[in-house]
Amino acid sequence: MSGKRPGMFKRGWKRWDAELRGSKLTFSKGGKKVEIICHHCLASRTMTRNRHCVILLACADDRQFLLQAADDTDMQEWMHAINKVAAMFSALPMAAPVSNSNTFQPHSLPMSRTRCSLEDQLQNHMTQVDKLTQEYDALIRQQSNLVAPTPEWHYKKRYMEKEKEKFEEYAHLLNTLLYPDSEETLMSPSSFGRATANRMSYKRAVQKNVEPVNV
Repeated sequence: MSGKRPGMFKRGWKRWDAELRGSKLTFSKGGKKVEIICHHCLASRTMTRNRHCVILLACADDRQFLLQAADDTDMQEWMHAINKVAAMFSALPMAAPVSNSNTFQPHSLPMSRTRCSLEDQLQNHMTQVDKLTQEYDALIRQQSNLVAPTPEWHYKKRYMEKEKEKFEEYAHLLNTLLYPDSEETLMSPSSFGRATANRMSYKRAVQKNVEPVNV
């Protein structure tokens, strides 16, 4: 939680049944259930010691989960399904909280579903990419005026890189979904897609199962 790892005895690889239905990713085992709301999340491939086909699921509240899929194809399908759900249903970020300090405050990420159409949702993601790109470029230019970058500057830089990557992925997924056969799409697939892989139907995605999960 909040970027802090749990204690050694509070984390480990456990086998759960997983189901993605709508924007909810549910893990169940022996009558126990754990739900993750996939708003503003990003699933990407990561490397771990002695384990392959591992997904890093970064949530909107800074929690991170490691999910191990059965094989490479299964991993790619899960990443695509989770990111597509987040791209389709995540509402626009709200303004950053008001503070009387000069410290950087990240934008609030609402849990409510968007009411925008897919076309409007794609346009919103593209707008976010343009906005974050301009802010990131301004932040990099600001570095030249600093004797030494502050910890807050590094935090803001990492935050913007993460958000920019996330909205680029969302825009690419919706662009591919809306214009699968068009040569002239709104965004070039070659520009994005670190976490994106083979497309799959939404019905198949929500019924897919995954094997072990690190919680």
